[in-house]
Amino acid sequence: MKARTFIDYFEQHFPQWMAEKGDPNGMHIGTCDADIHRVLIALDLRPNVVQEAIERKVDFILVKHPPIFQPISRLTDSDPQTKMYQTLIQHHINVYAAHTNMDIAPDGLNDWLMTRLGIDHAVALHTVHHLPYEQLILNISPSDVEVIISLLEEQGFMYHKSEGKFMIMVSASKKQKLQSQLKSYVPLDRQIWMTLTHPYEEYGIGRIGELPSPMTLEMFTKFVKHAFHCDHVRLITKTMDHTIKRVAICSGSGQKFYTDALNKKADVYITGDVYYHTGHDMLETNMPVIDAGHYIEHLCKQELYNKCNQWKKENHWNDIEFLISEVNTNPFRVY
Repeated sequence: MKARTFIDYFEQHFPQWMAEKGDPNGMHIGTCDADIHRVLIALDLRPNVVQEAIERKVDFILVKHPPIFQPISRLTDSDPQTKMYQTLIQHHINVYAAHTNMDIAPDGLNDWLMTRLGIDHAVALHTVHHLPYEQLILNISPSDVEVIISLLEEQGFMYHKSEGKFMIMVSASKKQKLQSQLKSYVPLDRQIWMTLTHPYEEYGIGRIGELPSPMTLEMFTKFVKHAFHCDHVRLITKTMDHTIKRVAICSGSGQKFYTDALNKKADVYITGDVYYHTGHDMLETNMPVIDAGHYIEHLCKQELYNKCNQWKKENHWNDIEFLISEVNTNPFRVY
């Protein structure tokens, strides 16, 4: 199948517009027109991951962390990073990155992490996108009523039917998908779109929600280590005398959002890459912070593998295989 076919489907679930502003998501190396057969799912793109891809005859790498964050001025083999880019090009390996759009999207990385903690119905910790709904008015023929109702209910759209017309509430994020589905039944001249001033659909970084039952801070810290497969965590607290029920999390480097967790009355905040001096500031708030490290994001590999294979089954993608990178790209070791 073409890389474009997979990417288009992937971006229905993790659209690029959901990413934080300036985040370099999307194709980094190669072409969307490439024929792909074996997709390697990885957290980081490092030389040992590239070597793994070559050995496993991979032609497409789906990676969480974009390999090119800053513009490069030279493409030579004198630097390990740029040599890696050369190697990918020489072996015709295409690279696609999904970064903060995977963090922000519903049923994305932060939701997967919350599920591992047994937390359902979590909401965004820090709003990034505040998108207005639109109202769609459809004037349809009686013969199409049942199929339109079936389509709307299957996709979870809010609607009201009156005098042969449908009034549908559509978020900006789902407008394009609905338009694509409707075009077979309702001509564009019978689709009337109206922008509303409210309500709004919010998308944001991180999540906050409640545990099924409270834990002591000591119990919860051990639980986090087990749930996220950590060999250690760093705990910021003046005392262990805390009861944990309301949990906030932001995968990766999320220290700048700890005030959001504090303002939303979290009992604990989980993130990674906390600076020394920021740790001092956190300590004075009396809200415990667990620095579980940036590498907990490696858990996205299994989740993406499961999701891609689900799509493969649903869409009969018989000529593509998904693989999980077996390389540990955590730069830190604990002794």
